Amino acid sequence: MAFTQTQLDNLRAAIATGSLEVGTGSNRVRYRSLDEMKQIEALMAADLNDTPITQASGTSRTSIAGFTRD
Repeated sequence: MAFTQTQLDNLRAAIATGSLEVGTGSNRVRYRSLDEMKQIEALMAADLNDTPITQASGTSRTSIAGFTRD
């Protein structure tokens, strides 16, 4: 998915005001709950930071590879 910083900012502004609806003009999204909005916010933030999200916890996860030479 490719989100924009503007989309994330708009979602965060809606969360801050308690609104369940986000968007501009004809592009509007209505969420079912604040929890759903927070899950999408984490997904957007991870996408913009290029960090994977674990589905079970909604937290980011980073992996580091190690190499050895024989």
